[in-house]
Amino acid sequence: MRRTQRSSDGDMSAAWRNVPGVLYLNGDVAEEVRQLSGAGGKGTVDELGFQVLYDRIAERLFPWCSTLTSRARYFFFSVAVLDIALEEAIEDDRVDPNRDFDELARAAEQRRSALMRTVRRIERALAMSLVAKHPPEERGIFGSLRCKRWFRENAEVAGRGKILSADARYPNAIYRGSCRALALFAPQDSSTTGLLRARLIGAPIFNPDWHTHSRLAVSVIRKLDEFWRDAGQRGLTFSTARAQLAKLADFKTFAGFALRHDEAVFLYRRIQHATPYLAEISTKQLTTLLKGGDLHLLTLKRSVSDRTQHELFDAGYHIDAATTPFRTLYQRYAQSRVAIQLSPSVAAQIGKSKEWLDAKSESTDLEWAPIWRGEIGPLIQDWLKRAHAMPLARTLSDSLCERAEQVVRGRGQAKQAPHQKTTHENEADLRSELEIRETSFRLGNGSLILKDIASGMTR
Repeated sequence: MRRTQRSSDGDMSAAWRNVPGVLYLNGDVAEEVRQLSGAGGKGTVDELGFQVLYDRIAERLFPWCSTLTSRARYFFFSVAVLDIALEEAIEDDRVDPNRDFDELARAAEQRRSALMRTVRRIERALAMSLVAKHPPEERGIFGSLRCKRWFRENAEVAGRGKILSADARYPNAIYRGSCRALALFAPQDSSTTGLLRARLIGAPIFNPDWHTHSRLAVSVIRKLDEFWRDAGQRGLTFSTARAQLAKLADFKTFAGFALRHDEAVFLYRRIQHATPYLAEISTKQLTTLLKGGDLHLLTLKRSVSDRTQHELFDAGYHIDAATTPFRTLYQRYAQSRVAIQLSPSVAAQIGKSKEWLDAKSESTDLEWAPIWRGEIGPLIQDWLKRAHAMPLARTLSDSLCERAEQVVRGRGQAKQAPHQKTTHENEADLRSELEIRETSFRLGNGSLILKDIASGMTR
């Protein structure tokens, strides 16, 4: 759990303003991620029930990002993995444009398992190659924990299968929603079954421009997959395979996460098309904005001349200021059961942001407004009153815990909020396995992807 940050002058509220709250993951997230389709915001659990409010802002700020998408080149890897897997699962002689609907549905369902096995095999080869290519501290490699352990223990390549623990959790699914937002797929139905149906009748799978800019990724990942399959068949250990991989010409040219210049330019154009406010920000401006670390909502606002977009950034700023302190207090209590309190300066900042949100929610057309008015606004008002009540710690902590229990209970019977649990080992393992970097409006992961793009522009 991230520590609450304090500004240099000791004002905790100042740090909160640019640190969207970490979404606390409990055991329920395992089931959420098993059902993951790649849609933004999925795979997270927000015990105080704020996430639906954040998503309304995040879907406009970063529709091409989620709390699990963190590296730009995974978009091109997604094309490569699916392209190779679909061709292997459905060979050319099985493609028939004249299949009737019922036969098409049956054939797609029959090939689904074969496709998923192939996807996971290729992604395993990709993960092992990324671990071998990048330094140990490199972040964003799905399955890095297992792959690093296999290398460290010098296990045999054969028999080492899934890079992530749950069957339905794999990189291609995690990136699927973000890929849709960037118009990667040609078919309207870009579910796994929909893509299989398209392949079976010979319909285009990918947007032609995406396919063009992913051709090098397709070529090298095909070779890496062939290498790791051969390594397994020959009974190689990971250390031996790694030594041989280093000599492979295709691995030497494998750029890993580094974007080529043309890939960076193309991807940023797609992101600008999907995100109107970024259309105003040149790549040179983007580099400047990212120098200080993660993007900042109000800094972004100052970079956008279209004033119709400004409300989006203001709303995000005030939602963050009004909700994050309570989330942080709850997380602190859930972790150590210590007494919690809200400082007068933080309470004052919450009050100011609440006033802005109350007033603006009556006049705006943005989707966050009815959610704020309907439940969140009154809830924040109640907590502010409790923050001034005595005894402070008991009054506020009880209310936060009651809210968490109510929200988590709504997800199913026998679900427990973090303060009801006695251990958080599963949550820590899951966070490490997926390398989750959760922020309220996806600012953190959006920043990581844009930093990859900015670096690629210089190549």
